[in-house]
Order: sequence, then C-alpha cells, then structure tokens
Amino acid sequence: MTTTEAVEVPQFVEQKVRRTPERVALDDGESHHSFGEFNARANRVVRKLSARRRAVTLEVDS
Repeated sequence: MTTTEAVEVPQFVEQKVRRTPERVALDDGESHHSFGEFNARANRVVRKLSARRRAVTLEVDS
C-alpha cells in the first residue's frame, strides 16, 4: 500500500493485521492495543451486532 492509495478503514486494519499484528494501533496515553487486538475486538462487536440483526456502520470523526 502506498501513501496515495485510498483505503477504507476495515481494509486498512486487515492489511495491518496481516503485516504487523503486534504493532500498536490505538494508544490513549494510559493503555495501548495492537492491530491484532483491535481487529479481534472489532470482529466480536460485529458478530454481536449481526446476531441482533443490526446494521453495522463505522463512523470516524476527523
């Protein structure tokens, strides 16, 4: 992936998980989570929402 490619957030995370699952994805100054952890948590949320037949939409504030 180059810096000029447009990639959706889920695809970006999946690429990072494949390449460097241990790399820090989220850091709030007190705790941090790897791309692998972030992806696993996101997948659990999606499965729970899907089981409830809810639409799953990701919104990111910039």
